[in-house]
Amino acid sequence: MIAPHELKDKVFSRAVRGYNPAEVEEYVDFLLEKYTELYKENASNVQKLNVITAKYDSLASDEESIRTAILKAQKLSEVMVDTARKQADTMLNEAKARVDSLVKEATERVETETTNLETVRSAAKQFRDQICNSYVKHLEFLKSVKIGTLESLLEDMPEPSDIEKAATVGVAASMPDAEEEQKREIALLTDQLDSEE
Repeated sequence: MIAPHELKDKVFSRAVRGYNPAEVEEYVDFLLEKYTELYKENASNVQKLNVITAKYDSLASDEESIRTAILKAQKLSEVMVDTARKQADTMLNEAKARVDSLVKEATERVETETTNLETVRSAAKQFRDQICNSYVKHLEFLKSVKIGTLESLLEDMPEPSDIEKAATVGVAASMPDAEEEQKREIALLTDQLDSEE
């Protein structure tokens, strides 16, 4: 672009029959003024364009950095999500294994306790049956024994030893009518036997 002072310094040759020099100079001055304004505006626009271009270049490099950072963040988030999923799966599998182990252990304990309970029930039933059988045999024995025989059995009992006497004395002290109690029990048993016959 031509600078305004170059236009101002331009000298034209004079001709005899040309335009009116005053009008031409006035018009040239007007054009020079407008051209100067446009020249200054153009210079200002070039400066603004340079600033904008510099900012754009800066933003473009920042944009590339931002894109790179976003890509890195996306990759990192994918890795973190994948790691978290793997950890969650591992923890879930461990918890399932622990629960399965506890359930298995509890089931085994229940089975063991059930077996033990059945064993105790069976032993209790056998014991009860034995006691009942012994009681029945004892009752049958008592039925078969006659009253006189029972009294003779009591009379035929050997004399107690000194230790037994001392124990009997201690018991007799706490139970003064032990013999009478025995006689009453014998009488009750005989009455029961008589009533059953």
